[in-house]
Amino acid sequence: MTERVLAKVALIDSIIEIEGAEKIELAMVGGWQVVVGKGLYQPGDKAVYIEIDSLVPTAHPAFSDLPDRLSSKLLFEVDGKGYARIKTAKMMKQLSQGMCVPLSEAGISDSSLDMDLTKFLGIRKYEAAEERAMNNAGTRDGMKVGVSKPFPSFIPKTDQNRVQNIVPRYMKAVVFGELFEKTFKLDGSSMTVWIKDGVTGVASRNVSFNLQDTNKGFIQSFKDFFKQVKKKGWKKAKFETLIKADNNAFTTMAFNSGVVKALVRMNRNLAIQGEMVGPSIQKNFEGVKSNSFYIYDIYDIDAKRYLLPEERIAILKEHDLRGVPEAGIVMLPPTVKEAIEDADGPSGLNGKRREGFVYKSMVRDFSFKVISNNYLLKSES
Repeated sequence: MTERVLAKVALIDSIIEIEGAEKIELAMVGGWQVVVGKGLYQPGDKAVYIEIDSLVPTAHPAFSDLPDRLSSKLLFEVDGKGYARIKTAKMMKQLSQGMCVPLSEAGISDSSLDMDLTKFLGIRKYEAAEERAMNNAGTRDGMKVGVSKPFPSFIPKTDQNRVQNIVPRYMKAVVFGELFEKTFKLDGSSMTVWIKDGVTGVASRNVSFNLQDTNKGFIQSFKDFFKQVKKKGWKKAKFETLIKADNNAFTTMAFNSGVVKALVRMNRNLAIQGEMVGPSIQKNFEGVKSNSFYIYDIYDIDAKRYLLPEERIAILKEHDLRGVPEAGIVMLPPTVKEAIEDADGPSGLNGKRREGFVYKSMVRDFSFKVISNNYLLKSES
């Protein structure tokens, strides 16, 4: 899994008329359908496709009209700059997911299909306020988050590709009758716990925290001491050689879930990744009574690969760890459309509805998520 591509050069596969609409029509882009201006595109044209849950900069000419067209709930300010959120919507009873922009308006002249334009256009991933606090810093359950560090570079971040972006690969797996593990996608806060060369750690989606006191070393301690002297003066400055362990919801769950104990016992360099859900996380979407951790992946740090489902399940059983709710070992639905329709339905835990499903191949490193359209339409900002 790699960093999510939020904007790319894509092909307009087909154009579909909307009954009764004079100014708009549907553009099919891979597995996505997007409402666009009538006559703006023809099948086979290239365009910039921007995914849902993107924040586009309103200072850019291609997006400057969005503040006048969108609800104020979809307008944000980040680091002093204005952004508009692209989300799933309905127009004239038609689902629209994402945004298409002509290459010329995006300032693109020479382009190739699938070219990543996320950074070029200054697009960011949308995070709700609570999700942003959990992923970066802040407090949770009355516990102060300590000094955070970047997410470890030796572990991939947890962000599955959406099925709409991998239609050819999906259909190839259908043709070959490939078997997949099908699990419920939970709506909480992603968490990664690892051990590497005897040192343990835990991370949210973006930052990591110390699970144990760490020796800074004399030179770093000396540098930090003189920084304190400049700020506080000689009398108040302290010479400290330890970086103390953090105390927050992530560090607490790493221990309470039994994951740290299991990692130490296994004596392998591994990262265990999953979803933390609870009463104060994502408005308790999953309807649970207390904070809990559900595991969906194990990454072998030395081999630089994710364990296959059977390998992961064996470890979870051996060490009495909890995995995400299973929906079975299955062949894929015949079409992407059917897979998306199947994603609607009840929660895998106690929530009112489910976010969707995640599919992982039983024989190779190939996985993706299928998000429920019902979830996308009803989920709040």
